[in-house]
Amino acid sequence: MANFKFLETEYQLKKLKPKYNNFWYAGKLKGYWCLISVNFYEKKCSITIGAHKEDTHKSLIEILKDEPNLKKAKITTEDATVTISYKIPFFTSSNRKKFDEIIETVISNLKRNDFSTGGFLDGTNDSTLSIVEVGQKYFYLTDSEYKKKSEDLELKREENINKKENFILGILGVIGVALLGILAYVLAGIAGYYVWAIPAFLTATAFSGYKHLAGKISVISAFIIFILLAISLFIATFLEYTWRLYSLYKEEYIVTFMEVLKEAPQIILEIPDIKSAFTRDLLINGGILILFTSYAMMNRVALMLKESHNLKNYHILCHGQDGNRNSIIETMKKNLNTIVLGTSSFWEGVDISGDYLKAVIITKLPFSPPTMPIESAKAEHLEKNGKSAFTYLSLPKAVLRFRQGVGRLIRSKNDKGVIIILDNRIVRKNYGKSFLNALPEQTKIKGDSTDIAFKIASWLNKPQ
Repeated sequence: MANFKFLETEYQLKKLKPKYNNFWYAGKLKGYWCLISVNFYEKKCSITIGAHKEDTHKSLIEILKDEPNLKKAKITTEDATVTISYKIPFFTSSNRKKFDEIIETVISNLKRNDFSTGGFLDGTNDSTLSIVEVGQKYFYLTDSEYKKKSEDLELKREENINKKENFILGILGVIGVALLGILAYVLAGIAGYYVWAIPAFLTATAFSGYKHLAGKISVISAFIIFILLAISLFIATFLEYTWRLYSLYKEEYIVTFMEVLKEAPQIILEIPDIKSAFTRDLLINGGILILFTSYAMMNRVALMLKESHNLKNYHILCHGQDGNRNSIIETMKKNLNTIVLGTSSFWEGVDISGDYLKAVIITKLPFSPPTMPIESAKAEHLEKNGKSAFTYLSLPKAVLRFRQGVGRLIRSKNDKGVIIILDNRIVRKNYGKSFLNALPEQTKIKGDSTDIAFKIASWLNKPQ
């Protein structure tokens, strides 16, 4: 993982208190006041530089947009600042290089075009200039700038309080969004695509749409929006389940969709065979091996599984907590319904056949951490020779590890089971094809947890 410790050690910048998943650094870079925000979750770095010039007729965006080092960066200007936002490189070594290139390019252009530095609002530079918190961000502001910005924020708050809320128009907009969300959710589920993002998108769109149409959002309207969204998601989920039931049983029972729709509530809640498809402990009758790339994640999941009331019929064994590798494997061979959580050594050498191992769950694609000394040295050597460290090092090793993990499942010609991959990069990223192509011939399915539950339950119950 990329790190920005060099900002403190070499650039002598001050590390500020983190805010909203962002790490902040502040100080002067090559004579210009800067604030740097780093979000490792979004893998994004934003550099805000105080840049001011009186009576300029050429914007900073025009000056910087044709610079080769800024081609993939987002350039924005506001008041007396310019902000450069870019994706953090994968490797630590290239991360430092990328940052240096951007700083050198931007500040050399600022100096060449006679931009001064100072407060981020008016460009003022006096003894009162300091780092202040305003809203959700940090700023370099003088006392006068801080007063002005605070007054502007307070004015916006008062305007929002006094603004009338068009409740009816806003709710009609939310209902429209909800109907579109139901349609999108159902169609995506029927087509077999991932639908996990639709509820989040639906929620964001509903709230932003309501605010745009109604003018503001009150506590009461926010509560009503949540109720409407909950109802719409319930309807969408019900319709999606109904379609899956129809697809699953239409040939065997010769029923129409409307007949299934009419009987769906009773079917889902009362028929044991259907209800069991939603129950995790009845989904796979046999042992389960869950492979992790992180000990910390493994231990957290183990704790959650052991506390779950839905898994009372399973023996849950975690590597390191419940014994060593050999003892856990021997226990698994003696107990039909066992869930084993393992890392590192469990990706290879585990030989369990029959019903004692019916499923292998891969939590993340097994890429080696690039910060490991050996991996980092190999990566730098490849990069120096003009080769992609990811293509020639990280990816092949991860694919080999992946094949070893998958190979734990089928140990004889009579074995039958499922591989569940929770890392959506395997279908979202181009390199995911390398992992899929490394698998033997098989039936592939994709979807959300419920969709997969139906399909796995149906497939496992078919006679060989």
